[in-house]
Amino acid sequence: MSLEERTLGSLLSRPLVSISCHTTVRVALSIARRQRIHHMPVTRNAALVGLVCTCDLLEAAGDRSVEGLMHAPVTLDHGASLLDAAQTMTQRDVGSVIVTDAGQPSGIVTRGDLLQEDGDLARALNKSRCSCCGLTRHLKLDADGRTLCIYCLDLGADGRRVHID
Repeated sequence: MSLEERTLGSLLSRPLVSISCHTTVRVALSIARRQRIHHMPVTRNAALVGLVCTCDLLEAAGDRSVEGLMHAPVTLDHGASLLDAAQTMTQRDVGSVIVTDAGQPSGIVTRGDLLQEDGDLARALNKSRCSCCGLTRHLKLDADGRTLCIYCLDLGADGRRVHID
């Protein structure tokens, strides 16, 4: 089956874990660790209102609500192709898409899921790896436009971690 024919729905293998917009950073990180996930949809009164990644939470105060840290959710229907997801992630500069079924969130597909599923997607997922260590998660652009993971982003020229305010 080609990348255009394989659907996002075929990748969903676990229940969606979402959190309320009132959830504290401490609780959200605890849920992420326990569930072994990095991306969580954020809801308000059962409606999808955002998405947080653990990298958004790591430096925030533990008692702060996730509402001020969330990003606008990027969604695709469960019938969208893997290639559609890769292109959307690249165009929107995000590491995951929330998969919907009949307009309701039903799962998440990450950049790493796509790369693990089909190595040919790497071409569609330009900027899909840290240019320093090769990691496919928690990617950001540095001031020079290089794609770096959050761990390499704050390394000094000598390779030692530096404090960033």
